[in-house]
Amino acid sequence: MTATSNTLLSASNKFRSVDVGKPITVDGAGAGGSILKTHIATFVGSGQVTLVDAAVSSVTGAVAWWGTDNAAAINAGISWLSAASNRGGGSLFFPFGVYMVSSPIILATNVSLVGEFGSSRYSISASDGTTLPLRSQIKASGDFPTNGFVVDGRGCSNLGFFFLEITGDGTTAQTQSDATVTGLGLGNANQLDADPTGSKCQMQGVSISLCKRNVWSKLQGLNTWNHCNFAAAWYISVDFEKYAGNDSTYAGCYINSNNWLLARAGDPFTDLYTGTGLRLGFGCTAQTWLGGKIEYCGTGIVQDIGSWGCHFTGIHFDANAKWHVRIRGGITPDDLTTIDEQFMNCRFNGGSYMNTTNGYAHDLSGLDGHILIEGQTTAFLPVRVGAFGGKGFVK
Repeated sequence: MTATSNTLLSASNKFRSVDVGKPITVDGAGAGGSILKTHIATFVGSGQVTLVDAAVSSVTGAVAWWGTDNAAAINAGISWLSAASNRGGGSLFFPFGVYMVSSPIILATNVSLVGEFGSSRYSISASDGTTLPLRSQIKASGDFPTNGFVVDGRGCSNLGFFFLEITGDGTTAQTQSDATVTGLGLGNANQLDADPTGSKCQMQGVSISLCKRNVWSKLQGLNTWNHCNFAAAWYISVDFEKYAGNDSTYAGCYINSNNWLLARAGDPFTDLYTGTGLRLGFGCTAQTWLGGKIEYCGTGIVQDIGSWGCHFTGIHFDANAKWHVRIRGGITPDDLTTIDEQFMNCRFNGGSYMNTTNGYAHDLSGLDGHILIEGQTTAFLPVRVGAFGGKGFVK
């Protein structure tokens, strides 16, 4: 595509006349190299269509996704499953494929979303020759609402997610402000300070990526997450904002955030949470994290004042730009404190990996320190420091 032009040419020759009106995304064709989100206006031929909106940036060889907007059909299936006259809950199955949505999927209590997973296959080919991802993928597309949730489970309990990939509206060319979609919302329906609503979220083999927040939870807990991937977030990858994620176990999870891309865009990490991998907000308690890795973040973990009793065992911290862990305590002994935080048999390697093609060096000594402990806190830190040094612990 050429800037200011509505014409999209494709050498793959996959367009059909029935594609008119469908949402489409073109990586890099938006403002400043961001994603262009629009709809197909007219069909010219199998290798050419015109779009409703013109490209802002010129691109060649870019990836484009288009297809039927599945949001209404998915929500209808969830509503049917949740109706008391039917089953009062159940599982909605997604065969291998990419399911584009341009409005949020609204969950209901006792409903699970289940994808297809082939342990012996890394990808499969569709009948038209398209290579499909390992997991069934729900992809935000088209004119998705600003700050919307791709999957909105707020106010719901007994949710399940299995072998699904949820992808936001971010691309590797974007800055934090461009990517506005949250992958998964859990907890209180209005994100307000009220009685906890929503609990017992199970996730197995789930991947959520390219969102401003991959997971955003408030007033919600009793979770079990196993072998999940939360990657390439543009603000906070997993955000337990307040009284969230409590009394839960998280095993073998991988978390990262686009710290090197934020740095490339000139963001100096002056915001406390920018590029954070895992945030534990006020009142977050009794979380157990076992195994897994947290890397490529501004700060790997930020624990806010008033979080307590969260234990991390066997976590590998690597290539975080500022701190692997930042534990925030009160200013005076009378303030609320962050207490009983345990890091057992964890490995802390050097950090500050930046992309050399964008002017940032691979610098394993650039980490400000492994763990920063601020104010009135009590933290127990039996850890193993990685081979690439760093400045150790600062209190």
